[in-house]
Amino acid sequence: MGRIGRVAGEELGAIDLRVVAARLALAVLPGGLGNRTRALVLRSFGFRIGRGTTISSPIQFLGGRSARRNVAVGRDCFINQGCVIDATAPVAIGNDVALGHQVLITTSGHRIDHPERRSGALEPAPVRIGDGAWLASRVVVLPGVTVGAGAVVCAGAVVTRDVAPHTMVGGVPARLIRSLAPDDVPAEPQPTR
Repeated sequence: MGRIGRVAGEELGAIDLRVVAARLALAVLPGGLGNRTRALVLRSFGFRIGRGTTISSPIQFLGGRSARRNVAVGRDCFINQGCVIDATAPVAIGNDVALGHQVLITTSGHRIDHPERRSGALEPAPVRIGDGAWLASRVVVLPGVTVGAGAVVCAGAVVTRDVAPHTMVGGVPARLIRSLAPDDVPAEPQPTR
């Protein structure tokens, strides 16, 4: 019984009961409904999520007991369905950020190690997403990356290094597509006759 108790302690000791309680409270809300309520419930359980932020479906937070404390989401953000945030290290998401369907932000990578087991020691590194950035569907942001303010990351991109403010990147790995002027607001489409 000693070994079972020790293993159970190791496994269950990493559980943040507030995260479990928040997941249970949110389980009753169907995807696409209760977007503001999700953010309110998460705030009530100790998550730092700014006012006006909406969350379209249950969001998965990884990173053990520190995950809740390592995540900071700004005001008026939109987090779409199926997003996963690995907060082994801090994740800072600015104001007015949009995350598309199934965005993955991960802060944990591994050192390349011996040939017998290449996945070596865990090497967490923080991720920062600047104000007004848009990460489209299925974007993957790797540890240590900063996505600059007003940047656009195209769908399916894998972001392996910093993204400059007001640029558009895409691809695997993500590369510059074009610069976006900080004050360049697209004109309203004109109706056709």
